[in-house]
Amino acid sequence: MATQPLNIRPSQCLVCHRPAHQHHCGVPTCKGCKTFFRRMYISQKVNKCQFDMNCFNEAKREIFNLRCQYCRYQKCIEVGMNPNDLKLPEAESLNVLTTTSDNLPLLLNQLAHLDTYRIHLLKNCSYDGDPTIEEISCMTQNLNFRCSPMAPDLPPLEWGFFTGLTSIDFLRKLQTVQNLDIKNRTILLKQAFKTHSLLFESFDSFQKKQSCFSQWIRLFSK
Repeated sequence: MATQPLNIRPSQCLVCHRPAHQHHCGVPTCKGCKTFFRRMYISQKVNKCQFDMNCFNEAKREIFNLRCQYCRYQKCIEVGMNPNDLKLPEAESLNVLTTTSDNLPLLLNQLAHLDTYRIHLLKNCSYDGDPTIEEISCMTQNLNFRCSPMAPDLPPLEWGFFTGLTSIDFLRKLQTVQNLDIKNRTILLKQAFKTHSLLFESFDSFQKKQSCFSQWIRLFSK
């Protein structure tokens, strides 16, 4: 899940493992997967897998089935391709649409895509590090999540931090958030993390039937 610096030309497409052309939508990909992701994201018409849902499973296949739209698109999501980086026509861009009715279809597509990616992170990934909100606000690449799932028996404190981090990652990729300057983006992300922290802490207190307030909320969001 880690990404290479944008000034280093990548060698392998993270989706199909063919030679990469450049960084597209935030991750190293070939031109074919870049074009495929753009087409599928805009149309949202992805055919179901006709096989075993493992057409892009590295553990079960040596050669990926590029004809399977479903598995290939899911792989694009899993490696973190960000639809905000697509160069869409004006009629399909959130940057130029103004009315609620015009924005709604594309916005719903974006939310569904980002939510699928967030669920993938929660089920299959973990994160090493302790970034500040300011650092996350300035990032242009994906956060370096590791393809190694969190242990289910970890303390609630660590799970709370990780779920909060995936929520912030979700929020920062929304076009409306990216359009903000860094100062206002940082303020928004801080408030969002504080809200998540309070909800998580309330649930944890209810489960333990005791009142508590962790220091990690203040440390991460200050």
